[in-house]
Amino acid sequence: MPEDLNVAVLWSGGLALVEVAGSLDASTAFGFEQHVTALADQRIRRVSLDLSRLTFLDPTGLSALESAIRRLRARCDDIVIAGAVSPSVNTALETAALDGVTSPA
Repeated sequence: MPEDLNVAVLWSGGLALVEVAGSLDASTAFGFEQHVTALADQRIRRVSLDLSRLTFLDPTGLSALESAIRRLRARCDDIVIAGAVSPSVNTALETAALDGVTSPA
């Protein structure tokens, strides 16, 4: 059974480091999107999504992640996915062309 999802946001000036840990799936996607919506309402220049502790990503979670990135791109200059991700999460990110995502300059 997938575990819960934990999202922590660390701020440094206009940089937001978003640490995502656990499972991003059908049962946690809504909560993740709420965190990102709140983040997108802030004045941020750069967002770093640390997915190194993301252990599971299903299609619903991937859709939530794609939606989050679109929402953040509209509000900030740069978005990166940071941290070494698990092989299964990396495969999902590559399939969706989100591995190493950066917003256009």
